[in-house]
Amino acid sequence: MVHRWRYTFPSRPWHEAFLSAATLLPLICCGDWCGGNLVEGAMLSGLAAADEINYQLHHLPLDNVNFLNVFTSSVHLSLD
Repeated sequence: MVHRWRYTFPSRPWHEAFLSAATLLPLICCGDWCGGNLVEGAMLSGLAAADEINYQLHHLPLDNVNFLNVFTSSVHLSLD
């Protein structure tokens, strides 16, 4: 896991949505330092990393879940 200190921004964000190591088991790094340095980039980076892990695990079946709907539903529940 890569940790970034609070209130800092990468001076040179990674240009791709994730960083993948060529190992036998999936090793994928993602976050707001990939593909930009905003929270939207972090969310897209996480989704791209999940797709890459699934690809490396030979396309295991996944439910067709709309992450944005799940995320907004959980936010609304926590505000109630």
